[in-house]
Amino acid sequence: MFNKYIVLFFTIAVFCGCTTDFEEINTNRNDPVDVDAGYLMSSVIVNTTYKLTKENVEGVMGVPSRYVTRVIHNADDTFKWDAEDWGYAFSFLVDNEDLLQKAREKEDPHLEAIALIIKGYLFGILTDTYGDIPFEDAFGAGEENFTPVYSRQESIYTEVLNFFEQANELLTRKGNLSFYAGYDPMFSGDVLAWRKLANSMRIRYLLHIASKKPEAYTTLQSMLNDPETYPLILSNEDNALIPYLGNKKSDASPLGSYDNDFYDRRPSKVFVDYLLDRNDPRLPVWVREVADPKAGTVDNNAYVGLPIALHGATNYNGTTNHTDYESSNYSEFGTIFHEDSNPLFNAVIFQASEMYFILAELLQEHGITYPGETAESLYLKGIKTSMEQYAVADQAEVQNYYDQELVAYNGSLEQIIAQKWVSLLFVAGSETWFDHRRTGFPVFPFGPLSIREEIPYRMPYPSEEASYNAENYEKAINDQGWSADDNYEKIWLLR
Repeated sequence: MFNKYIVLFFTIAVFCGCTTDFEEINTNRNDPVDVDAGYLMSSVIVNTTYKLTKENVEGVMGVPSRYVTRVIHNADDTFKWDAEDWGYAFSFLVDNEDLLQKAREKEDPHLEAIALIIKGYLFGILTDTYGDIPFEDAFGAGEENFTPVYSRQESIYTEVLNFFEQANELLTRKGNLSFYAGYDPMFSGDVLAWRKLANSMRIRYLLHIASKKPEAYTTLQSMLNDPETYPLILSNEDNALIPYLGNKKSDASPLGSYDNDFYDRRPSKVFVDYLLDRNDPRLPVWVREVADPKAGTVDNNAYVGLPIALHGATNYNGTTNHTDYESSNYSEFGTIFHEDSNPLFNAVIFQASEMYFILAELLQEHGITYPGETAESLYLKGIKTSMEQYAVADQAEVQNYYDQELVAYNGSLEQIIAQKWVSLLFVAGSETWFDHRRTGFPVFPFGPLSIREEIPYRMPYPSEEASYNAENYEKAINDQGWSADDNYEKIWLLR
C-alpha cells in the first residue's frame, strides 16, 4: 500500500508540474518508456477509479445500491430518474483509446493489455447501466456532426469479454510494464496483479451474461480448473485500488472535508439494520453512533439508519438539526470516510471479497466446482476477507460472528448476495445494483415517496442523445423493444 501512495503522489505531481527536459526525455530512443503513454496510463487509471467510486457514493448510480439515503436532495431516492449523463465513462474512454493506440504503435503488449482492461471495465459498466450504447462507433467525436450508432448489448458483451481474455494473454508476453512502474498507481508495474484483475473482471461479466448464454458456465469452469493460466484476485493484497491522498478535492475521499453534502448523505436504514441484526464488527468502522440514543423518538439504537424516500427526513427520529451532530438522531458515515485520506477507505474497482462471493454463488447455484472448496467455505472466506480489509477480523472471531444463525451458511442465494452487498460498500461502479437486478437480492424496503416498489432496471440515456442523435437514439429504443426511454425498461441481459 505504501508503494501505491508513492506512485500516486508522483503521478499527481507530474500532472500538476512540468519539465524543461520533456522533449529530450520523450525522444530518447534508448529509453523503453514512452512518457506520453505513461502519463496517459496514469491519468486513465486514477481518473477512472476515483470517478467511478465518486459516482457510487454521490451519483444516481449509487442510489439503487441502498448504502446511502439523502436527507434533503432526495429526488433520486424516489426512483424518478431523468436523463443521466454518461460522460463520467466516455470521457475517460477517449483518453484510454489514445493509450491503446500508442501501445499498439509501440508494439507493447503490456500497455495494450492495461488499456483493454480499462476499456472492458468502462464499457461493461455503461452497457449494464443503459443497455444498447455507442460502441463500435463511439470514438468519432472529433468529426463534424458526429452521430454515433448504438451497438446491441449482446455484441458489446462479446467484445468486453474478449478484451479481458486478450489482456490476460498479452500480459504473458514479453513487454515493458516493469519500466512503467512509476506510472502505474494501481499495481506499480506488477504484471501478475494486472492478470488477476483481467481474469477477475472476466469472471464478473461471465456471471452477468450466463443466464442469457449458458455456455459461459463452461468457460467459467475451464478458467477455475486452470489457476496458473487464469490467476484471480483472492487476497486483499491483490485488490485493484487507488488510495486517497487527501491533498485536494480531486484526490480526497468523496465523503471528506471537501464534500459540502456530507450531512445530506446518511447511512441507509436497510444497511444499518442489516449490520445491527448481526452484531457486525464492521458497523462502528463504517457508521458513527448518534450523540444521544435516548433522544430518538422512533429508534433508540446507538446506530440509526435513515429510511429511503421519507416525508420530513430532516426531522426523522426527533432530529432538530441534521447538520449538527449533537442535534441529529440518525447516524453519519464513520471517520474513515469523513477523513480526506484513510487507509481503510480507498477507491476500489475490484476486491477479493467479491471474487469469493462470486465463486460461492457459482458452486451453490450452478454446479461449478473449485479445487478444495465448497460453497460454504467460499462464502465464509468472502466475509472473512472483508473483515480483514477493515481490520476487524480478530473481533469477528472473538464475538463468534460466524456462529450466529443469521450468518452461519444456510445454502441460500439471498444470504450470499446480501453479504456480498455489504462487503462491496462504495466499490466503484454499479455491481451491487446489477446483482439486485439479476437476483432480486437483497430485498430492499421502499419509502412513501417511492414512485413504485421496484428498483429501476437502467438509467435513461443522456438528454443530448434525443436532441442531437435522434435517429440512432430512437432506433436503439425500438431495437430493445421499449415503449420509451424509461428507467423501468429492461435491458437485454435482464429479459
